[in-house]
Amino acid sequence: MATIEIKDGRLIAHIHGFDKLLSLRSSIAVQLQNVKAVTARPPDARGEGNVKAYRVAGAYVGSTIAGYFWASEGAGGSPGPVLSALEHAKNAIDAWPNDARTVALGHVSQAEQIVRTAAEQAGFSADDRGRGWVFYDVHDPERAIGIDLEHEHVRRIVVQVDDETPEAAVARIQAALGRR
Repeated sequence: MATIEIKDGRLIAHIHGFDKLLSLRSSIAVQLQNVKAVTARPPDARGEGNVKAYRVAGAYVGSTIAGYFWASEGAGGSPGPVLSALEHAKNAIDAWPNDARTVALGHVSQAEQIVRTAAEQAGFSADDRGRGWVFYDVHDPERAIGIDLEHEHVRRIVVQVDDETPEAAVARIQAALGRR
C-alpha cells in the first residue's frame, strides 16, 4: 500500500509496511510534469486489460503484485495492441459472405480511425506497443490508481492508495497537473 505525496514538482509514492520488502522499494519518485495520465481502478491492477508483463524484481503472490515488471505489450494505454486486434478482426472478416463482410469491415475501419484519432489526441504514437517498466504495489485493485508516465525510467506506476479513495488521489494529482 502507498500514499501519494506531491512536493517540489515531484510525485512520490511512499510504500508502507511489508510491501517495502515485497516491492524492494520504500518509495518511487517521478517528475510531476512527466505524468501523462492518471486513472482510478485500472484494469491491469486486477490482472486484466492488454498488459503482458513479466516479473523482474518483486512479488506476485495471490492477489498481491509488488515490484518491477517488464511489460512486453500494453502498458500505459498504448494503442498498438488495440490496433493490432482490429487488424486481426479485419483478417478474420475477409472470410465472411460479401454483404456481411462489407458492413463489418466498415465498422472495424471506423473503430480503427477512432482509436488512431484518440491516441493522437492523447499524445500516443499509433505504433506504440506499450513496452517498458511498470511498478506495482497492489493488494486490493479496487483501491488502486494507475499513473502513466513519459520521459521516466518507468512507463507506468500502479499502486494501492491507503489514505484516500482512488478518485480523490486521481483528482489531487490532476489538480496538481492543472488538469480536470
